[in-house]
Amino acid sequence: MERFIAIDLGTTNSVISYIKPNEDAEIIHSKKGATLPSVVYKNEEGEVVIGHIAKQLGMRDPDHPAIYSIKRFMGQKFKDLPENLKNSVQYKIRPAEDGGVEVLLRDEWKRPEEISALILKELKKIAEKKLNDTIERVVITVPAYFRVEQRQSTADAAVKAGFPKDGISIQQEPIAASMAYAHKLIKEGKDPEKIVLVYDLGGGTFDTTVVNIQMSGCEILSLSGDNLLGGDDFDQVILKMFYEQIVKNHQAKYGCSFDPMTEGEARMKMFLKDIARETKEALSDVSSLTVRELAIGTCPKGHSIDLKCQISRQEFEKRSMPLVEITLKKVEKALSFAKEKHNIEKEDIEEILLVGGSTKMPIIKKTLAKYFNKEPLEVLEPDLCVAIGAAYCGPEVIVFDPLPLLETKETYIKIAGTTFPNAVITIRGGAKEISCETDSMGHFEAEVELIPKKWNTLRIEIIDQDGKRYDKSIQIKQGDKNKPRDEEIGKGPSVNPFSIGLQTIPDDEFIELIPRGQTLPFQGTFDQFIMYGRGLKLQVSFFEGDEDGFKPKASENKYLGTGYVDLTGFETTEDYTQVAIEMEMNEKTLIKARAYLPDYPEYSVDIKLDREASHGEPPPIPGKPGFPGMPGEGEIPEAMKALLMVHQLLMVAAQALANPNISSEDKQRIRKCGDELVNALERQDAPMIIQKMMELGDILHEYRLLE
Repeated sequence: MERFIAIDLGTTNSVISYIKPNEDAEIIHSKKGATLPSVVYKNEEGEVVIGHIAKQLGMRDPDHPAIYSIKRFMGQKFKDLPENLKNSVQYKIRPAEDGGVEVLLRDEWKRPEEISALILKELKKIAEKKLNDTIERVVITVPAYFRVEQRQSTADAAVKAGFPKDGISIQQEPIAASMAYAHKLIKEGKDPEKIVLVYDLGGGTFDTTVVNIQMSGCEILSLSGDNLLGGDDFDQVILKMFYEQIVKNHQAKYGCSFDPMTEGEARMKMFLKDIARETKEALSDVSSLTVRELAIGTCPKGHSIDLKCQISRQEFEKRSMPLVEITLKKVEKALSFAKEKHNIEKEDIEEILLVGGSTKMPIIKKTLAKYFNKEPLEVLEPDLCVAIGAAYCGPEVIVFDPLPLLETKETYIKIAGTTFPNAVITIRGGAKEISCETDSMGHFEAEVELIPKKWNTLRIEIIDQDGKRYDKSIQIKQGDKNKPRDEEIGKGPSVNPFSIGLQTIPDDEFIELIPRGQTLPFQGTFDQFIMYGRGLKLQVSFFEGDEDGFKPKASENKYLGTGYVDLTGFETTEDYTQVAIEMEMNEKTLIKARAYLPDYPEYSVDIKLDREASHGEPPPIPGKPGFPGMPGEGEIPEAMKALLMVHQLLMVAAQALANPNISSEDKQRIRKCGDELVNALERQDAPMIIQKMMELGDILHEYRLLE
């Protein structure tokens, strides 16, 4: 099997892991430790460096700062960014042509996914050197609360980094963290099946998730979060305290005012931001500390700027509490969803898992302990557990046909499976080791003696004809008839965090295709579009809701993109045609869509979502009733209500033509009357429109198809 790695692509730091031959996950260290700073710098010669060196060089070059915290801009629209986020970075940002974001890397404007690609490429290089192998497959983790565009941007970055498109998997971080915890419990001989709450506070994002850990898989039951809240915001709290003290000290020493935010030098701001982060981290271990930095800059009047500041954990926590309360409200919302959908109460949460380096702050642990009346777990390393768990979310080491339990005796079981032909099978972990061989078709059967009254972890080793070794593990307990458990734990399905739907025309209604909280993969279809005219050209716009669902008007939701579809190869004598729109979200949480004709499925066209054509904004709704042609064919008619009535009537008529309970004679009447109504619309013959609407309505009323 091809070697794969897992990557936790973080806001502040990134981590790589892989599965060792014994099936344990292990971190791949860079030269300076387990984490690599997610920082990119370009020097004067045009050389791009990543990680620790980039961070150091960027500090020394304030005119050409390094790019950091790029994850916060992935898949975002510039106009949606809050001002405090735009002002929190030292590098320049601007709106891209499609409404997205661009950042300045020395002398080049880059998209966030291009910066992330440079980081991923460096991580790939580190892994290949460590493993002495070419890496063609990767699992990349993202926050559960990432939107479609953020997940797609991550996948695009992986492609730009050199990973084959079909070798990229996107996994949600709480699933990975839950996998890490479950595997730790298994190694300790404990039952991993629990309902847990994952509290994930990273450098730039926050999400909280209720997860049901089962041997069959880790299932997300509910989620909530904030993609613009993270450890960087807590750094800003410390930074503001620094600025306040600098202003106070400067006034006392020189008798003049100085505003570090607007008048401070870039080098000083970069330096203070780094000191603020270090101070925040130090306050997790000490109750107070003195920050003393002299001559860190010069004010416009030429006076030296000093920082002398006493920072206490108590004051920091007091100022940070509004941020913590935001996360707690998201926890409450996730619990509310869990109760509504799965009847799970707060008291049913068995453990709280802390994920992300920012959860090391004592205020986080204290707040959660008070809210849940139990201490959060500290058995996982918050910085590393997502990467560790993600390694268990990769391709199977070896895929058996199901390992059925054929027979259970007092302390013996029979297991069977299908794998490589003429391979040697060794089973360890029971009362004693046994061996057997597969036949020419790869089948095998073995009787295993169990250690009584406990879970037995059976490790099944396969050595094929070429001498390659593969492993698989299951758990079985005496008396658990026909219930072997896979020790690897199924990673479970991903979940769609926000409703996704399309825009109807001309009424701008949001039609949900993929519901919020839907387990994946999933496919949704809307087949009620009516195409008018014989030139089958479609404009289809897609939108995404929020954590509260979606707004009835499509245009009031978050715009995803528009697809333009041409079905003119289909020849018809009809003046209207029924068209279906299908959207699929795969287990990687990535989407694709297509349009097809229900009565003629061979006429099917993929829909490519495009935001650049309209500069990141949804295009105007075309103006013919129903589902009209390409953009620019007209404006929305003034007589909207009348046209909507005609549109709805013709939609019902199209459905009637596919109704087996309607006679062929009446279908002919419906078709003829509908054609005449469309012709009357094109001539703008108002009396004839009214007459034909009444005739068509009478026919449909006969079959009780109209209210």
